Amino acid sequence: MTRRRLVLLLALAAIAAILASRYFSPEHAVRRRLKAAVQAFEQEKFLDLARLVSRRYSDPNSLDYESLLGAAHTAFETYADLKLDLDLGSISIAGDSATVPVSFRVSGKLEGRAGTIAGSRSDPARAVLKLAKEHGDWMLTSIESLDLPSLSPPGPG
Repeated sequence: MTRRRLVLLLALAAIAAILASRYFSPEHAVRRRLKAAVQAFEQEKFLDLARLVSRRYSDPNSLDYESLLGAAHTAFETYADLKLDLDLGSISIAGDSATVPVSFRVSGKLEGRAGTIAGSRSDPARAVLKLAKEHGDWMLTSIESLDLPSLSPPGPG
């Protein structure tokens, strides 16, 4: 192998290693899981959403796995064209646990009327999500510090 080919091969290997480490980093894995959760919510894919929540889910608002998914099911039955705009804060990883502060806005249609359900562009809802690695996947284990400034039927916003 010529020296030039060897240098090119080493450069390609280094680039591949850098890209792989970024793609497979815990932070990126958490981002991908939360993106999947948003997609499942917006597409009203209940089972896909359920696969992202830990059976050990519990939060300060006394919700558990069943009641959290029950609330999602009620939202799917009540609203149409759900949209979840989720902005992630800095992801903190400690071993097999992750903490993610988020701000978000939920919109949809109720009886054909579109508008904001929770949060707004100027005053988004905020929460701190807790995830844990279970069976090789990041699972939602709790929603803490939930602040819903606007929780109402769709209206202008």
